[in-house]
Amino acid sequence: EDAIKHITIQSTAETIGRDVVVAIKGVGRGQNSFTLDAWTDIFNGVSAASRTLSETLPVGTPVYTPPVSEGGFVYTITAGNEDGDFVIDGQTGVVSVSSNGLDYERTTAYSLRISGQSLSLACMNGFLDLRIDVRDVNDNPPRFAQLPPVIFVAENTSINTAVLTVLATDPDGTISYALLEGPLRARRSTASHFRIDASSGIVYTQDNFDSETQPFYNVTIIASDNAVPNPLTASVSVMVSISAVPCARGTFSTTGTHPCSTTEACAFPAEYESIPATASMDRVCLG
Repeated sequence: EDAIKHITIQSTAETIGRDVVVAIKGVGRGQNSFTLDAWTDIFNGVSAASRTLSETLPVGTPVYTPPVSEGGFVYTITAGNEDGDFVIDGQTGVVSVSSNGLDYERTTAYSLRISGQSLSLACMNGFLDLRIDVRDVNDNPPRFAQLPPVIFVAENTSINTAVLTVLATDPDGTISYALLEGPLRARRSTASHFRIDASSGIVYTQDNFDSETQPFYNVTIIASDNAVPNPLTASVSVMVSISAVPCARGTFSTTGTHPCSTTEACAFPAEYESIPATASMDRVCLG
């Protein structure tokens, strides 16, 4: 054990970039060989670095260049790149975004280890740790769950009845809903017959219906992710078909369907024509 010697060589500002020669004298008695372990600093004193990158950074963009002073090395990413989101130039050590691209919703941060190895000296190697934080960008518009193309609402449906629930998701923000509504094949202009709860996405009725006056509505739901400063929106449309409802016994209308009244439109009920097969045809009094 007395023959084991530990030698520490520390570089200074004056010796950086110069060759280091170690001469060994006085090898232990009976020894004609020895082992020299050398720890080298190939990254010029840099052991760690960090970068913050936008998730929309284009594929192939260089994101980090290690401070290497000379050639003759091969560089690899030896940890933290299990999904292959980065590539490294083996000759220069430059790290770039791979064809995978970056996605904050997939990975928010990376801890990469960049290793360098001399091509001529096995003992000349080193590494540095690179921390990469991914900055979230509002790059995902809301997505709606599948909806039926048509829903049916009876013309005697009460006001404030829930008739439809929509659901949209967005990883970049909190969803809110609004309505765009207009008549389809309208016989006359109509006010809005529906409203939507901005938080839940539940659509309610807010007026009375008459299938003969307005048989269909085209309801468009707008979803916004409310991201700051640039919110994204998406829309989906649903046709609402207003179903005719026959008048109950003892009530009357000129069409035989809602809206109905207890007041007879003709002098005598017998003067009514028979109720037509479809409610789209007016029921009239006999002359």
